[in-house]
Amino acid sequence: RPYDKEDDRAAMVKALSCVSEVLLIENSFHALKSVKPDILAKGTEYIGRLIEADYCREHGIRVFFTSPRPEVHTSDRR
Repeated sequence: RPYDKEDDRAAMVKALSCVSEVLLIENSFHALKSVKPDILAKGTEYIGRLIEADYCREHGIRVFFTSPRPEVHTSDRR
């Protein structure tokens, strides 16, 4: 699990000028259907395993996979 707390991670993302809202959710697929965002960002571990892929394609939601930087770790203090 990530080292940084969920609220701290959300605050960092929300601080970006291009981000209008950050939602902390348990089930991303149900939230995706409710919110209908323009963009869905997921970690690279979801490449090829994105259960929302068909829904995103059908509804024009652009999907971006985050690219972790090897020198930055949120799961420990390497």
